[in-house]
Amino acid sequence: MCSNIRFSRLRLGRQISTLALCSTLLAGAPSAQAAGGESPYLLGGWGGARDAWSARGLDLEAVISVDVLGVVDGGLDEGFEAPSNLDLILSLDTATAGWWQNGTFNIYFLGNIGGDPSTRAGDLQVSSNVETNDTFKLYEAWYEHRLWDGRVSLLAGLHDLNADFYVSEFGGLFLNSSFGIGPDTSQTGPSIFSVTSLGTRVKWTTTRHSYLMAAVYDGVPGDPNDPYGTQVQFDDGDGVYVIGEAGLHSAGDDHYYKLALGGWHNSAEFEDFSATPRASNSGVYVVAETDLTRNAETGRGLGV
Repeated sequence: MCSNIRFSRLRLGRQISTLALCSTLLAGAPSAQAAGGESPYLLGGWGGARDAWSARGLDLEAVISVDVLGVVDGGLDEGFEAPSNLDLILSLDTATAGWWQNGTFNIYFLGNIGGDPSTRAGDLQVSSNVETNDTFKLYEAWYEHRLWDGRVSLLAGLHDLNADFYVSEFGGLFLNSSFGIGPDTSQTGPSIFSVTSLGTRVKWTTTRHSYLMAAVYDGVPGDPNDPYGTQVQFDDGDGVYVIGEAGLHSAGDDHYYKLALGGWHNSAEFEDFSATPRASNSGVYVVAETDLTRNAETGRGLGV
């Protein structure tokens, strides 16, 4: 369970004071086994129903996140907002369910409510990584199949590319969306939070410490004219969004490191941050991070 208050940043000049409250409800994912043989689930075992579902391959996870951010001086408009996010995820392992080996179904519902602190601050990229339109939607719905002892995986469906591509472990420590995926890529409108598109992804784990992966998505996720609910459509001019990445990384108990090189091409028309229309966009990115020191028992340390 995550239940804490973090004072994340105070930026002078355009001063944004940030108070983030994260309250995580693991509705289906087990927590550490409680003493005395109690249920390992935060909200109990529901009379054994949870264990029965898990034994059949079905797991449920629910996460609630609330950020409280405000402009206390300067910006465009002083005041506070509280963007809030609900993640409701159901996953089914086909082998455990008794169907076939090496398959996983994933259904992910996303709910958002609260104000937009970036409209007060004037940020080009949102201040909170859960800030978006107020709506409830089917966010992801995909099937993944693994081959060759799990070294190759194929995935197809509604999918957030940032779950696999352009991922930084250390970036997850920050609230600002720039650390989730760089503004160089996000401004082109790919299949990321909070609107995804249909696509297919292939990943090849070439060695224990290296991988190659690539994906193709519909170039315009959802309906730009209707940001509410789940919109899946294919219009003339949507184009395609192609992305690939190759990487090296630590494994197991090794000293943590990751080095990844990726590139994308979007053939759809879009407007960049300066509202300039562009016929297409291409680019490359690098993710490089490593531990400088880390305590093996506590997991605490310093990384760059």
